[in-house]
Amino acid sequence: MVIGKRNKPKQQKLWVATSDLAPRSGHPFYSKLNSLLDEDTFDAWLEQECAPYFSAGGRPSIPPGVYFRATRRPLPIQATRSLQQNTD
Repeated sequence: MVIGKRNKPKQQKLWVATSDLAPRSGHPFYSKLNSLLDEDTFDAWLEQECAPYFSAGGRPSIPPGVYFRATRRPLPIQATRSLQQNTD
């Protein structure tokens, strides 16, 4: 055996830039839902309804329309099935 540096294989890069990923079109249900909400100016209405509850100072909040969409996403079918199995 020779004393010295061994030639180890190089590890691949662990970082993947989002620009290298393939674009996703999204689920058809949510695309249709977003188009319907945009047609009815839902975001503007919701911001007007929530305006009394926002303060003038402090950290900017998440727009109400974005918060509504983020919290109204159902769980994937596999997750709901596993939840049902765990509660039985």
